[in-house]
Amino acid sequence: DLLNRRALWDRALVELARAQREHTPLSLLVLDLDHFKHVNDQWGHLVGDAVLRHVTALMQGAVRRTDVIGRLGGEEFVVVLPQEGAEAGNRLAEKLRQLIATTPMPMKNTPQIGTADESPPLPMTVSIGGVSLPPGCQGSLESLLDMADKALYQAKAEGRNRVVWVPETTSTH
Repeated sequence: DLLNRRALWDRALVELARAQREHTPLSLLVLDLDHFKHVNDQWGHLVGDAVLRHVTALMQGAVRRTDVIGRLGGEEFVVVLPQEGAEAGNRLAEKLRQLIATTPMPMKNTPQIGTADESPPLPMTVSIGGVSLPPGCQGSLESLLDMADKALYQAKAEGRNRVVWVPETTSTH
């Protein structure tokens, strides 16, 4: 029930144009599930799909109705936060990180596992890169995604299961 890459791109462009026209902030998060390949390798792609649905439901329950969530591909997601600056964006990113880390996916009634009560819940963590476009600043969606993606890779390099936020001084002005 998420936007695909194309629909996400279109909606993000609309929100970016609105933010620039109305001189409001906009934040953008890029999330990537940590060690997701291991899930597919150990449990199979049906369980991997169940993990993606589980994480999606957690994210949808944590964001506002006006926020935009989409899947870039694989286990990578983008959340666009209209009218939210760096502080609120960073706060939501940390909330999402903690929520995913503390809400393992129940394996009971999961594809390929069946109803095996002995299977413990499957824990997941996420690394997040975030960036904010301050009010009155101009920037392209490509540059915002690139900065958030670099922050995501920094979070991965620093040990995963963390948020790295691009300081506003380096955001596109």
